[in-house]
Amino acid sequence: MELVTRTNLEKGRKVIDEDNIIGTIEKCDNLHDVYVIHDNDMGSALYCFVEDCEENSEKDYPIYYK
Repeated sequence: MELVTRTNLEKGRKVIDEDNIIGTIEKCDNLHDVYVIHDNDMGSALYCFVEDCEENSEKDYPIYYK
């Protein structure tokens, strides 16, 4: 699986997190608020891909392209 990073964000792509929750990148034009809608009515999540932000998700909450 390919790790999602700030350089390869792509709206509409399916992703999976470390808890095996699958979703779709809905919005990614703002690197601080990348919006993922989870499949099967499991809600949604925001991810941050701003390099020096304390909320950066890339290391603590990685997601991968499915």
